[in-house]
Amino acid sequence: MEKYKPSDQDILCCRRVTKSITETKIVVGKQKLRIFDFGGQKHLRNFWAPYFDDKNNSIIFVTAISSFDQKMEEDEENNRFEDSLKLFEILINKDVLQKVEFILFFNKMDLLIEKLKVKKIKDYITDFEGDQNDLKVTKRFFRKKFESVSQKPLKYVHFTSCTDSKLMKKIIKDVLEIIISGCLDDIGLTE
Repeated sequence: MEKYKPSDQDILCCRRVTKSITETKIVVGKQKLRIFDFGGQKHLRNFWAPYFDDKNNSIIFVTAISSFDQKMEEDEENNRFEDSLKLFEILINKDVLQKVEFILFFNKMDLLIEKLKVKKIKDYITDFEGDQNDLKVTKRFFRKKFESVSQKPLKYVHFTSCTDSKLMKKIIKDVLEIIISGCLDDIGLTE
């Protein structure tokens, strides 16, 4: 076992629950970026406020699209998808964040596809209409749910499976371009 070296796919399948706010600094070209990962658990949300201000040029909001049938870990009364939607509504409509670009990730598409074989979205989210096995219909429904709570248009929406390395490389490239473009706008280097 000493010679075992994990593959990229092995690493992608590893998961660690975020239990606090973590900061990662990366350099892309000449641009220095600070990325914060916030634990989504309710008890951690009180610590977020100092990080949300007009100095941010973008926020990546990740929601598990497959969570439509799950309850919150710390609150068995509330649905995880509905909680995520409410949290998104609060953040995207904050006055201090109106100039911030939101990048919305509907993650865990692979798990959603598997769940749809045995569960009905309508059993958990009663306003769902259409053929849930038609992924275009299902994606449109979830996107519209998030658009309906936002006072501004959602320009950047991605449906992802973090375990799909090819897809994630493309999405990360796109997201970095959005972030860098925002940084250039902030310092007046674009028209």
